[in-house]
Amino acid sequence: MSISCLLVPRSDASPDQLRRLGRAIFDWHLDPASNCSWLEHDQILDMFAGNQPRPLTSSRRERLAELEPADRDRVTRAWLTRDTPGLSFSIFQGNFDRDKSIASLQQFLTPDVTSSVQDLLIGEQSWTN
Repeated sequence: MSISCLLVPRSDASPDQLRRLGRAIFDWHLDPASNCSWLEHDQILDMFAGNQPRPLTSSRRERLAELEPADRDRVTRAWLTRDTPGLSFSIFQGNFDRDKSIASLQQFLTPDVTSSVQDLLIGEQSWTN
């Protein structure tokens, strides 16, 4: 099982800020210490292009529903039913330690990148709480 997370960029983030933020999150998710189990591909591509990540749409939900059962289990059903703007990803629950997850993210989210973040929800709780 995984913890659903949502990174919400500031609505006024510039294309360059969105690209840097997308790159930082992508690099973070490749780090074994991140415990990241899933990152929404289309949304990270939006950010690489300098655009706001689009919400999960019906077509994305259908594609996720077609995944093999083992892969589908990694994707929390909450993200299949919500059209929330932001970058969706998951962290393995078995290894989940909120403070360690935030510390891991902060290694990749430098202050100039963090300035383009409106919020980051880990589960349903903001990372600033």
